[in-house]
Amino acid sequence: MRLEKWFISNLDDSQRQIIIRDPNENLIVQGSAGSGKTNLAIHRAVQASAFSDSYALVVYTMALKRMVAYGLEALDLDKERIAYDWAWEHRGFDLIGDVYCRGNIRTANSHPIYYLIQNEKVYKFENSKLGNYIVSVDSVKIDGKFRRLETGISPSFVRDMGSYSICTNVKIVDETNSTQQGEIYYFIEISNKNVFIVQNGVIRQFEKVQSFDQGKKDYPNDLLVCIDFADWVADTYYRNFGRRVSWFREIPVESGIDITDSEMVLIPSGTLFRKAEGKIDYLIVDEAQDFDVSDYRHRFLPKVNKSISLFGDSAQKIYNNRGASMDAITAALRYRRLFLKYNYRLPKSIAKVAQDIVYPSIDLLSDNMKDGGNSDYPQYPKPVIQKLDSKDKELEAILNKIRLEDLDDVAILVPLESDVKYVHQFFSKNGMQTQVLYRTGKNPPYRTINTLDFTNNDLPCILTYHAAKGTEFDNVFVPFANDADIPDRSAFYVACTRASHSLTISFSAKKITKYLTNVNPDTVVERNVPDDAWVGKRPNKK
Repeated sequence: MRLEKWFISNLDDSQRQIIIRDPNENLIVQGSAGSGKTNLAIHRAVQASAFSDSYALVVYTMALKRMVAYGLEALDLDKERIAYDWAWEHRGFDLIGDVYCRGNIRTANSHPIYYLIQNEKVYKFENSKLGNYIVSVDSVKIDGKFRRLETGISPSFVRDMGSYSICTNVKIVDETNSTQQGEIYYFIEISNKNVFIVQNGVIRQFEKVQSFDQGKKDYPNDLLVCIDFADWVADTYYRNFGRRVSWFREIPVESGIDITDSEMVLIPSGTLFRKAEGKIDYLIVDEAQDFDVSDYRHRFLPKVNKSISLFGDSAQKIYNNRGASMDAITAALRYRRLFLKYNYRLPKSIAKVAQDIVYPSIDLLSDNMKDGGNSDYPQYPKPVIQKLDSKDKELEAILNKIRLEDLDDVAILVPLESDVKYVHQFFSKNGMQTQVLYRTGKNPPYRTINTLDFTNNDLPCILTYHAAKGTEFDNVFVPFANDADIPDRSAFYVACTRASHSLTISFSAKKITKYLTNVNPDTVVERNVPDDAWVGKRPNKK
C-alpha cells in the first residue's frame, strides 16, 4: 500500500461522522472492502493519542499488523502500539527489529567443532590426535588434525534452528587431499546476560534482571522487555531464555558494539516485547468480524478503561470456526453502529466481478467512489481470467507481466502456505526478489519466514488469502484458482478485493473455481478458458 494512501483527505459524510466522534465513545464501524476502515481505525488512534498515551490497535493477522504499523509510523504514531491477536493475548506490544545475543563457538582442544551436512547426513569434525582430516580457514591450515564422527542430528535442525552458523570460509580435506563436499557449520553456545535489538540501523541494549517485579522495583524508570520466540528454535535458546520468562532492562549501548562481529548471534524468530498496561484507555480493533462475541466480553472489554472501537465487515468473515457478523456483535454489545457508505479502493471494473463472487451477490457499484466514480473500463482494465498448462506456466506469466509492464505494488495471493513457499522459490530461482510470510512446515520444528516490508513497493508480496486480510495493492494476481483448491468463497472474495488497479486470476486444472460461475462474462477478459472449465451454468453474455 502506497504511503500517500494512509492520509485521508476530502472526507465523505460517512467518514466524517466517525472522525468527529468523541474518542471516549464506544463505537462499531461497518464498511465494505475498500471503504477505508483500516485508515479510519488508525485515525481513531490519532485522536486517542491526543488524550492519552495508553491506546492500542489489535488486528487478527501478523501481515495486517505489519501493514498497520507502517500506517502508524506514516502518521507519526508509535508503530509498536499494535498487536496481532495471539501476541495481544500472550505478550503485549512487540518491539520491531532483529534480536541478538552474545555467543561463543563450541570447541574441542581449543579448536572449533565443525558440522558437515553431506548427502543429508550430519558429521562432526573435532580436533583430535586420532584425526586424519585437515581444516583450513580462509586458506590457512589449522594446527592439528580433525576426526570425523557420525551424528544423529537432522540436517533440517542444523539449517533451521539457529544455533548453528554456516561457514563459507572453511575447507575440510581428507588424507588423500580430497575436499569434503557439503555445507559446513559451527555450533554457537550463547549467553543470556544481554540482548540487543536493531531497529532501522540503531542498536539498543538490554541487561538481564531477576524478574519483572524486581526489575520494576529496582529500575522504576527503565523500559523492561521480555523475550519470546515466534517459532520452534534450538534447545539452547529455550534453556538460556525460556519463553516469556526472562526480563531485561534497557541500558546505554556499550561503545564499539558491532552486530557483524562473530560473537554476536542473531536469535532466530527472537521477539522482544513490553507488557501492555493492565487497562488500555482506548482500544481499537480492526477486522472485528474475525473475533467472537465472547472475545469482546471476556478478553477485550475487561482491559478497556475508557472506550473500544470496532471496525469490520461481515462479508470478509472467512473463518468457519470463529468470528461473528457485525449484526451479532452490535446486538451483543449494543454500541452505536455507523456505516461507511462509499468504496474507494476497488475500481468499478473489479467491483463488477467481486460483487458476484459472494453469495448472495452484494452491491459494490452504487456507492463506488474510486476516482470520483470514474473507474470503470476503459479507465481501468477489466479483470483477466486465464487458463495455462501448469502451475509453473501460471507463475511464468505473472513474472513476465511484472517485468514487461514494470509493475510495482504487486501482490500474489494463493490459497495455502505451501503455495506461498512454492511461488517464493519459483521467483527466487528466476531472479526476482519477493517479500513473503509462510511457515516452513505444519509440524514442529518449523520456522516462520517473514520478510514483509510494506514500505517497499518494488518487491512483489506473496501471501495466503487469509494473511492478506486488510491489505491493499495496486496489482493483484490470484494464481492456482482451481476449483478443488480454493478453501472457501469468502477467502477468495477477500483475495480479489485487495486490488486497487488490476486483477488477474489464473488456473491450470480442468475446472476453475465455482466461485466465479456467477460473474457476468462481459465484465472479464478470458484467455484460453474452454467452455467446459466452468462449474455450473454461467450468466449469458449481453
